[in-house]
Amino acid sequence: MTRAPSERFCACRKLVDDDAFEAQIAAHMATPLISGELSKLKRDRYWVGVFLRRALVRYLAIVLSRLLEKPGEGSTGVTASISSLLDMAKSEGVLDKGQIRHFTSEFKKIKAAAAKGEYDLVNALRKLRTIQLAHSLVPWNSSTDDVQGHHLIEFAETIFDFVMNLDKALTEAIGVGLVSREAAKAFRASAGKFWQALT
Repeated sequence: MTRAPSERFCACRKLVDDDAFEAQIAAHMATPLISGELSKLKRDRYWVGVFLRRALVRYLAIVLSRLLEKPGEGSTGVTASISSLLDMAKSEGVLDKGQIRHFTSEFKKIKAAAAKGEYDLVNALRKLRTIQLAHSLVPWNSSTDDVQGHHLIEFAETIFDFVMNLDKALTEAIGVGLVSREAAKAFRASAGKFWQALT
């Protein structure tokens, strides 16, 4: 690469990394509630656990839908998503054509394999985001519609790994690193201790 990436590229890269990390930590917090810990919570904490499960699954869905957004420019500015970052990396020559092809192909495979092909998780996430952010006549107890929590957790982990691999390539290309995997591991350990204290 002959020149430094633009401010626009750097801002998009940071937002994508931040969202991937947010998805990872939301998944770490939600996993025990989705995988059976909810029933182990002390009686006076059960309904708080139910609320946290709903809130964390919704939040995770919103963060993942941001990462999956198509490139474009809307009322809030340029879209910061994985596809946008790949487009900018291509147009600014940050990654070579082979790398762009590799990451674009991998991203498509991840989206196609989401939820093990049982349903279109990407479209279900977009639908869920629209429903959750709008005032509509949706029953309060319709928590995730077509999105299943355990699929969200698996997908968040896969997306996080993908973004970290993409960021590693970007770091090698421009010499500046961002998110540390160690921070995600540390949070996972901390979240585990938190749930142990509540059961």
